[in-house]
Amino acid sequence: MHLVPDDYQNWLRPYLTGTLPWGNAHFGDDSLPDLSKADQQLPWRSFSIPRVLLLLSGKHQFVVMRHGEAHRVELRPGDTFYFRPNLHEHELFESDCAYLCIVFLLDYVRLIWVNYGEDRFPLARRTHHWPEQPPEHLSAQLRVLTEISRLPADPALGRSATEVFWRLTDHWLSQTDFHPVQLPHAKARASWIKVLHYLNDSYHLPITRQTAATELHLSPNRIYVLCREFGRKGFQQLLEEKRIEQAKNYLANSDLKIEAVATLCGYTSATYFIRTFRKLTGQSPGQWRLQPATSGSRVALESKRKKSVDKGL
Repeated sequence: MHLVPDDYQNWLRPYLTGTLPWGNAHFGDDSLPDLSKADQQLPWRSFSIPRVLLLLSGKHQFVVMRHGEAHRVELRPGDTFYFRPNLHEHELFESDCAYLCIVFLLDYVRLIWVNYGEDRFPLARRTHHWPEQPPEHLSAQLRVLTEISRLPADPALGRSATEVFWRLTDHWLSQTDFHPVQLPHAKARASWIKVLHYLNDSYHLPITRQTAATELHLSPNRIYVLCREFGRKGFQQLLEEKRIEQAKNYLANSDLKIEAVATLCGYTSATYFIRTFRKLTGQSPGQWRLQPATSGSRVALESKRKKSVDKGL
């Protein structure tokens, strides 16, 4: 018998049954993660894992990066916000609200219901875990949401895509076993999260496992074990994947030269960057940039720039 908590039924089912209407879908794309055009005074956060939030009551706001600029997004009940990997955001609390958030971690899924007061104090919070990775069709829908986040805003497309996501999520969670909030290896997992944050914040620097160990007050061997246990890869491989992921953002959403992209992503040699990019993607940076989907992002960016210039004339 599969156990799904009653409160989960109460959170999501009104939308699935039509008792409450689906709202708008919002996205951030973090196309220029250097945040050069953003307010540096805001406490920006960036997470390396995807999250999807559904506002249940009240109002809630975020400041997010979209196409290289900071945008204020206001959520109303029924609205969904998709946090793609490595999105920079700043959360604003201007009224009480309640929301449901699903977080896709490495080897389990976390479902969070939280009710906030105006002073950002959580009045109530419940967390549930499903200790397994989502099925491929749900992972594929997450990739669809990521691609939509790179496109010009399309309310109908976003709303349809997020509704499909929540329905797939509901079906999967209702077919899997519910587990309590306590998970094994909590201390090790907390250390692993620190390693992920370090990679996310420092990928553009000349870091190594030794520098990470010094910064995080862990031994190099401990970091090795954490990366192998939770990431299933070595520290250097995780670092390279992070750098190439960010390089794709620059290639898709800017006209920066390959050498500049390499430097921004932590490479001192453009030749080594190109070799690594080809190894991980099967294409050179130049070939990847010319793909139809990638070219479309750059065309949209160039069109936006042209409009800005025209307005200034």
